[in-house]
Amino acid sequence: MLHEILLSLSGHPSPLFGDDGKTGAVTADDFPLVSPPEAALLSSVGSLSRRHRELRAHASRISSSHPSTICRAIASSIISTHLARFKSKVLDVEQSILKRDASTVAAYDIVPLSGIVGEFEGWKRRMDWYWGISCLIHPLSLVQSKQLCCGADIINTLRTESQTGYPDIEQAALELSKVAESAWLRQLSSWVLYGRLPTFGKDDFFIRQQSHQHGSDSEFVCDSNLMPNFVSPDTAASILFIGKSLNQIRSRGLVNNDHTPEGTVASEMELLPIHLKYLSELTFPLTSASLSAAISSIRMSLSRNTLQRLLPLSKIVEVLCVFQEFFLLGRGEFATSLVTEADERLSSRNQSGSGGDGLRGLILKDPELAIILNRSFATLSALVIEDDEDSDSDSTLELARSLIRFNVSKPSKSSIAAFHDILLPVPTSLTLLTPSPLDLFLSPADLSAYSDIHAYLLSIRRAHLHLTSVWRLTSMRRDHPAPAGPPISASKHGAEILRQRRARKNKREKDMRKVWATSSKAVFFLCELVSYLEGVVVKDAWAYLLSSITRKPQERPSSSSSMEAGRDFLNSSTRTTSRPEKSFPYSPRTGDLAPGAADPTAEENMPHDPTALASLHSAFLTSLTYALLLSNAPFTKELRHLLSNVEHFVAQIKRLQAAQSNLDLEEDEGVVDALNDWRTEEITVSREVDRARKKVDEGCRACVDVLGQVDNDGSRAGLLGEKVQGAGVDRLLMKLEFGSENGYEGDGDDSP
Repeated sequence: MLHEILLSLSGHPSPLFGDDGKTGAVTADDFPLVSPPEAALLSSVGSLSRRHRELRAHASRISSSHPSTICRAIASSIISTHLARFKSKVLDVEQSILKRDASTVAAYDIVPLSGIVGEFEGWKRRMDWYWGISCLIHPLSLVQSKQLCCGADIINTLRTESQTGYPDIEQAALELSKVAESAWLRQLSSWVLYGRLPTFGKDDFFIRQQSHQHGSDSEFVCDSNLMPNFVSPDTAASILFIGKSLNQIRSRGLVNNDHTPEGTVASEMELLPIHLKYLSELTFPLTSASLSAAISSIRMSLSRNTLQRLLPLSKIVEVLCVFQEFFLLGRGEFATSLVTEADERLSSRNQSGSGGDGLRGLILKDPELAIILNRSFATLSALVIEDDEDSDSDSTLELARSLIRFNVSKPSKSSIAAFHDILLPVPTSLTLLTPSPLDLFLSPADLSAYSDIHAYLLSIRRAHLHLTSVWRLTSMRRDHPAPAGPPISASKHGAEILRQRRARKNKREKDMRKVWATSSKAVFFLCELVSYLEGVVVKDAWAYLLSSITRKPQERPSSSSSMEAGRDFLNSSTRTTSRPEKSFPYSPRTGDLAPGAADPTAEENMPHDPTALASLHSAFLTSLTYALLLSNAPFTKELRHLLSNVEHFVAQIKRLQAAQSNLDLEEDEGVVDALNDWRTEEITVSREVDRARKKVDEGCRACVDVLGQVDNDGSRAGLLGEKVQGAGVDRLLMKLEFGSENGYEGDGDDSP
């Protein structure tokens, strides 16, 4: 029996413990001469031997079939190290029996069963713990493969299990954690050192490759569900950036050798031993601080030696100037031409004159939007030709023409996206192509933010342009054509006609006084809003961003425009191409030194870090969105209603002007249109104009009220913090209050 016990503990099946049954318990029927205490001891040994065999079989299945290399490594370690340690213990016990060791063999060569069981004290707890880990990796009741445990989950679980309080469990958990983290670090090395996803188990790595909806290009993203807890978000972003950079270098070296900077690929390979040393110096268990320091060192080394030639600072500023001039409407001619071309396109597609409401069902496609954009650029090119000295403006325009696209966007229910369908009846968005290596600096979220801001600013500019165009309707603002003079007015019939026309003119002027008063209010409000958003918020934010990127925070470009400041930097960068690029060592989120960055006093010797610049740029967009009140849902909701009401108001005024012109032709010249009753049309449209006027007046007041609430809350005073001074809404409210003293705030029905 003793020999059978040791064989069963070694992992061999044995009928001694009822291996053909389910429990493996020893009963009195099996061995009538065995006492109950001995049967209990045999049951304990049988349970341990059965757990050993089940664990070995289950771990073997995991090591051969599990999709996660980390889980495979853990299962293999359980078999090769931990279960081998148990078998070694069985051999030690057998050897002590054969040697008749006094600690195992008693007098008369009797081997007490309790002594054998005592030798394996504690292994039952460890075996059950190994079994629990194995079942967590691959549950026995697994039905679908998606229920399998990933590497990050098992790493986090092992770290938690190492703090249970049992020394043996702690040691086992730490040993398996080292194995799991070593396997994870091998996956990380493939990405950080070569820019390649792991060949085996890439679905278990937290960096994934996703394909765009349009086109065959793909991008790399972080999956937080596959990220171990010791990897912080900032470290993950740096890991993603390093791998993307190396991937870009490798792709450019293989695909586009003619345009690859000389020595780029060679430099990357020369840095490989240095970067490998940073990773090899890591100790287990891994900590967030040590991993972050190693990744930061690799990132700074890559930026200092390679990325400056791949993504120079002048190229980043050049693209940012395109965003500032065309997306943030720094070049006002672009907004005007885009609105004009869009209106002309709609006018050519629909001639019903229904005031814009009938255009909601109009379908426009990407080719027509491309025509609108191309004509807008053609208009700008014509303006540039008139000023040949402005060559920098022409180069920026050509870059914008090659990168900017105007497409139909998917409708969204968000307050920001609600402005995308104001320029045209379908939701549209202005976006920018990000060819390699610009995607190292620009993220899809950045492009989406620029698109939202552009739609927001352009909608306000469009409403202002349309409302001011009403003042060019000459026949509604003055007596046009001029009344007849002598000798026609000297006759009795001529005098009567002159009297009737003057009476008609006076009545129309009296009816239109409220309309012009409301128009003046709305024009004043939109003008001041545009001046504040574009002239204060956007300009100051861009000036601070540019000064931060060019490492001259003390020299904010206040004397020149934001657009000219960007061009001045581009001019200086082209004249000093031999100077090394500089980095931005501060974290834009916390204001502290970025990981791996040197002291600010030594910043002159540091290259610019695209990771820090990209983070600074993202923080700039977040602050700008907040400062432009785009994140204020009550304001965007009221402003959206106001802009829609302004468009309806303008359309009804133009409709009224057409009705009055045709009525004048009918009464004065006898030109009768049998298909239209212009008298009834004038009365009906006059009522619509009055309703639209009241809505516009109420909309202006609602927007001002929301701005007042924002100012009272104090959350917008200094919207960009200490970075940009004077960006609060109090400046805008002061101008609007000054306007109210001059009749801006009046009763919509009684205002003169």
